[in-house]
Amino acid sequence: MKRLIPCIVLVACAGPEDFDGCEHIAASELGVYSNNVGIFPQYLVDLYSDSLKEKKKDLVQDEEERAALYAEALLDFERDPDILLLQEIWSIPARDVLIAELAGKYPHVAHPEAVSDSLQPSGLVVFSKYRLTDFDYEVFNRGEGVDLVSQKGIVGVKLKKEGRSIAAFVTHLQAGGEDKDIRPDQMAESSEFIRDFGGGDRVRFLVGDLNTNSNGDAYADIFDILEGSEDTYVAKCSALKSTARYADEPEKRLDYMLTFDDVDAVSTIVDPGGYTLADHLAVSGVISLEE
Repeated sequence: MKRLIPCIVLVACAGPEDFDGCEHIAASELGVYSNNVGIFPQYLVDLYSDSLKEKKKDLVQDEEERAALYAEALLDFERDPDILLLQEIWSIPARDVLIAELAGKYPHVAHPEAVSDSLQPSGLVVFSKYRLTDFDYEVFNRGEGVDLVSQKGIVGVKLKKEGRSIAAFVTHLQAGGEDKDIRPDQMAESSEFIRDFGGGDRVRFLVGDLNTNSNGDAYADIFDILEGSEDTYVAKCSALKSTARYADEPEKRLDYMLTFDDVDAVSTIVDPGGYTLADHLAVSGVISLEE
């Protein structure tokens, strides 16, 4: 498996039955936020098909302006998560705007090393209130079309809160494509990476756009392949039921927060960025750090 050199920039929820809406994050909990934002370099936006341009016409077009507005929305987000795990921050100028604007609250940042002046490989960026003690990134062996050349993969970081060691993972699996075995293979690669990187940590979780419909037959693959994983989604926590902003199907979740080894956690769907700033709706969750 191809491994790239990482770049690190240091700039009581007991369970779903007792969940009250995720508004408050206690000291004994970790607040998590995940979103497929979809900020591309302008030269790629200019290459969109007419149908895709129409689909995304309401998004703020300037990549740096959108990043600044999105950062403002995150800083105003009332749930005040401890860690932000973002996908599709493809634009390096936009990534740098996010780093600068969020530095006061999220000074610890991790992302793969850039391979050009404009394109961020993988699109994965992590922002944390707490110091990141370790980081790794692996590119998936398999992919199709632009997903292959964009070096999609999985990022892992470690941090501590209340003395608990936490391994956090973020990924973005193959979008579309003809080969239906690619996403299961990427899940298997992710499962191995999670075991290797986070094997010694009691609290482990994975977020991201898995491009797997919660209403589809492939939903069961998540738990068959990502061993020990649990879907933390609680429907009653929000009126929002779909993370795919342009989906016609009700309750179509493509974006998840999964925990491992029976860690108490809950997540729901939120939309602090709104349809002009983020391509998908976001996932907001709380993970218990109690023994």
